[in-house]
Order: sequence, then C-alpha cells, then structure tokens
Amino acid sequence: AYNLLQLDLSVNFLPEFPSDALRHIVRLKFLNISNNMIT
Repeated sequence: AYNLLQLDLSVNFLPEFPSDALRHIVRLKFLNISNNMIT
C-alpha cells in the first residue's frame, strides 16, 4: 500500500507527467492490487 501511495504522490507532484507513463503506472497499480488479492 505504501508503494501505491508513493506513486500517487509522485504523479501529483509531476503535472507534466506523460499520459503514456501515467497509464503504465495505473496498469501497474491494478496489477499490484490483483496480486495482493490473490495472495
């Protein structure tokens, strides 16, 4: 949960963050969430 929060903060502090990278981070977050639900 800490890593997900850290990603959210880093995105908030980078307003010029590329949308492609943003989508990639969102995909990683969903992957992490699903992995946590499996284990």
